[in-house]
Amino acid sequence: MGYLRFWLALAVLSGHLGPLLGLSLADSSAAVLGFFVISGFYMAMVLDGKYGQDRTAFYWNRLLRLWPPYLALLLASLLVSLGAAILGGVYVGPLRALVAGGIHASLGTLTFSLLSQLSMLGPGFHHLLAVTPQGGLAWAPNGYYQPNSFWLFDLIPQAWSLATELVFYALAPWIVRWPSRRLALLFVAGAALRLAGDLALPLQAWPWRDRLLPLDLTVFCAGILVWRLQRRPLPPAWRRAPAWAAGLALAMLAAAPTLFPGPSKAAQHLLVPCLCAAATPWLMAPGRSHGFERAVGELSYPLYLCHLLVAACAGLLGFPGVGAAVAASVAVAYLIHRLLERPLERRFKRVPRPAR
Repeated sequence: MGYLRFWLALAVLSGHLGPLLGLSLADSSAAVLGFFVISGFYMAMVLDGKYGQDRTAFYWNRLLRLWPPYLALLLASLLVSLGAAILGGVYVGPLRALVAGGIHASLGTLTFSLLSQLSMLGPGFHHLLAVTPQGGLAWAPNGYYQPNSFWLFDLIPQAWSLATELVFYALAPWIVRWPSRRLALLFVAGAALRLAGDLALPLQAWPWRDRLLPLDLTVFCAGILVWRLQRRPLPPAWRRAPAWAAGLALAMLAAAPTLFPGPSKAAQHLLVPCLCAAATPWLMAPGRSHGFERAVGELSYPLYLCHLLVAACAGLLGFPGVGAAVAASVAVAYLIHRLLERPLERRFKRVPRPAR
């Protein structure tokens, strides 16, 4: 599973920074949907197991996993923005919107932006707001592409998916108890609506196709269903099927950008989460994972968080190439995991109460 998570993170990097070694990976928004499938599987697994009787430990450990690296990179992004402006006269991040973009935001608007970003929930809805000429905020359902969009003040713009993850974590102890038929219906309905939106809505309506919370939540249902399928006893002949399914799914994932090109990426938004779901049972089978693979997978979250900041720093230092940005991002992700995530987890992770 670690290799798949790392590949999905690289797909996000490729979508934001450009082709890696001349190769285009899966569409970045489709890769995020793949992460949602894996998250649904893992949350169902741990809530059926060690966290089944201790929701407090579940919520605490999920927050411990997400928030400290996010907070560290939020602060780093703010310092880089201020440092680039003061030392080099270059405006990046929110300062680009304020100075170069000419957006006149009030102190209250800027304070709300910072506080909502600290909560990790803000980036999930900032693209639906715009800054008014008076410096306040207004509803802008298609505001993502507007020059005064509120999301331009986000220090970590790709953190919109963390808001979706947080909402799912809050609901997960109940969702994982829902009947399989309901979960399957929600996933199929969500996939059909997303595909219809990809094909019918214009590019300007992009947030309603790729960042609509109810549709995103349905993707987690696929991971929960796959976990239930893996738990069921299968005939001996069927036990070999996951390996074939996983191999075919991984091959199609690698070939997705070539097989399904185009600006809408409609097919990828449907296929990538389905292929991740097909590969997950085999990748998560007992004894399948090993230490190096797990270590690689642990880099996916800090890599997802840091790559835009690292790429901006590389450009400021005169190393604008995609290769340099990716290599530096992997190195920074390793340092974040090694020096921040692991020590905090060893010190503050809660051991769930045993079942009675």
